[in-house]
Amino acid sequence: MSCCGFQCCIGKGEAEREGENTGRHCQARRDKFTGCLQKHITRASGRLRSMARLGDKKASYFSVVYSASRFPTEGEAQLELIPFDKVLSQFPKNVYDTSRGVFICPKNGAYMFNFSMRPDAPPIQSFSVQLMKEEEAQVSLYANPTPDGHAGQSSQSCILNVRQGEKVWLRLVHGAIRSDVRAPSATFSGTLLRHIKNME
Repeated sequence: MSCCGFQCCIGKGEAEREGENTGRHCQARRDKFTGCLQKHITRASGRLRSMARLGDKKASYFSVVYSASRFPTEGEAQLELIPFDKVLSQFPKNVYDTSRGVFICPKNGAYMFNFSMRPDAPPIQSFSVQLMKEEEAQVSLYANPTPDGHAGQSSQSCILNVRQGEKVWLRLVHGAIRSDVRAPSATFSGTLLRHIKNME
């Protein structure tokens, strides 16, 4: 503020300003200060808009659900891909391919993945799900219904380095999962935490 001359004006005592045309003098300095401040605000707003555009270019995320009531529809799964069929949100477009049930990494980076689901009711007694990167299992989730047949929700998460073009998906190793057509409970999501230009 002092570079605009306003601080030196308002900091003077009455005795120091004696003999000056105080009203016009301070008004001129206020006008100068206001103009200077407006320039700073305009520049800052421009920088924020540029940062927002840059952030959009760096962003990558998806959130999908399995919208049917059960997977598989009959019996138990044996090493089957879970076909999440409904996209809640994603960027860039088609980063999650619902036709193949896989996330296709758009750029190198560290990604956080989360998935949550619940087992089917008895006689299915348990299920096991693996988060896959290409054909390699990264983490697993196991769940069992309670003795009275109630099945609670179970979740798992991890952070992985993923290269552009690599596919990440969920595999139901055994058992069956329950979801809901109106409010799905089987969910899968991922988001880019940090872009890594050169990955070893």
